[in-house]
Amino acid sequence: MFQREEIMFRRHTVLKADMLSLSSKAPMEYLELQYRDWSDGILSGVDILVGENDLTIQPGIVIHQGKMFRMTEEEHIPYQANGKEMKLWLHFGECKETESGRFYETDFILTEDTQMRAGDMELVRFCLQEGAILRDKYKNFEDMNTKYNTLNYIHASYSGYQQKTISPIILQEYVKEAQECTGLESVDIAFLMECNRGQNVNRHSIRLYLEHKLKKKLSPECNNLEIFELLKQVLNIIRTPKRMNTMASGRRIMID
Repeated sequence: MFQREEIMFRRHTVLKADMLSLSSKAPMEYLELQYRDWSDGILSGVDILVGENDLTIQPGIVIHQGKMFRMTEEEHIPYQANGKEMKLWLHFGECKETESGRFYETDFILTEDTQMRAGDMELVRFCLQEGAILRDKYKNFEDMNTKYNTLNYIHASYSGYQQKTISPIILQEYVKEAQECTGLESVDIAFLMECNRGQNVNRHSIRLYLEHKLKKKLSPECNNLEIFELLKQVLNIIRTPKRMNTMASGRRIMID
């Protein structure tokens, strides 16, 4: 599970080994300063691998209420086929205070509920039919929103500058398909390079790219699903190169 531990030095308190161990985790405080303007959500890692009967959640860092939580060992979450849409949420528990410091812990919840508790964070969702195999590989970009038997990251919470952003897993699939298109412009190449850096891409950058390609203004509040659908539209645009404007296309040349 994700944890956060804050050492508290008080007067006349005997320093214990576990307190000294906590003090060695100061680099997390530096990271919090570096990402102080970033939203809640997954900052790095937390990749999900599909097993025959369970999901393996890889180590990573998330931000919750401006504080960083890290998980250093993988977790296994069992699942089964029930034909219902299941969501994997990260739930943040209350702070526990001891003489050594403050401790925050989390739980993973796999549920069919539709109402998320305040502060919870979605990691992935899926709907597995009986007799089917859950998959995390996609045929193409559009396949990422397949309803059944497929991990869906569209609604996952990822941290971004001042605003949550869309999963880098989705953007990597976009890059794979877009780089094969013949109608790429310089703005497309710049966007694909940004997506390939291996970091979360800010929502503002994604919106600017979409506005440029679709020639229309987008609401700053457009949700992840809307962004996904707009990226599909852009793929359709860049699959076909623009025709070159030539004199022959605008005029007829008469030879006497």
